[in-house]
Amino acid sequence: LREADIEEEFARLQHEIDEAVQGNLENTAEQQRLEEACQKMQALLSTASPTYALIMEIDQAASKAIRGGPLAIRSSGIIEDAQAGAYAGIAKTSLNITHDTSGELFNRIKEIWASFWEPQGVLYRYQHLQRLGAPEVGVAIQTMIDGDVSGVIFSKDPTSDDPVVAISAAWGLGEGVVSGKVASDLMRV
Repeated sequence: LREADIEEEFARLQHEIDEAVQGNLENTAEQQRLEEACQKMQALLSTASPTYALIMEIDQAASKAIRGGPLAIRSSGIIEDAQAGAYAGIAKTSLNITHDTSGELFNRIKEIWASFWEPQGVLYRYQHLQRLGAPEVGVAIQTMIDGDVSGVIFSKDPTSDDPVVAISAAWGLGEGVVSGKVASDLMRV
C-alpha cells in the first residue's frame, strides 16, 4: 500500500466497508452500499501501481524459490482456519501461471489481494469470524503440482462435533474441491 501510495484511500474505503457490513443488509440499499464499497476497494487494489523496484523484488524472490514450471498463487493466513469458521477458498487462486518478468506475477498477486474484498467474503468474515478491517493474510507463490487427485484435510470435521479428521478429495486439481465446483469424496478418519 505504501509503495503504491494508496494507504489513505485504502483506509477510507475499509472504513466504508466496515460501516456497510454492520448495517441492515436485508435492506437493498444497504446491500448496494456494501457492494459498491467492495467494488471500489477491488478497483483500487487491482489498479495500484507499485514501484518497479517492488515488482522486481517479488520477481527475484519468486525466481530464487521456484525453479521453472508453472506456479500456483493463492492466499495464505491464519484467519483461513480459525476456530470460529474456515475461510479457505474465499479468495481467488491462480493456477498454472507461467513465471515471466513482465509483471504478470505481480498482477496475479494484486488479483488475489483484491479478491479478499468480494462482498460475500467480507460478509463471511464479519458474520462468522466477527472480524472487521482488512484480513491478515498473505499471498503464497508455489510450484504447481499437476496432481491426479487432490483435496482438503480438516483436523476437525467442519460438519459435526465428532473428534475425527475429515478428508474431502476428488480427481484433478484441488481448486474444484475447495470451491465446491466438483463432487468430492468425503472420508472421516
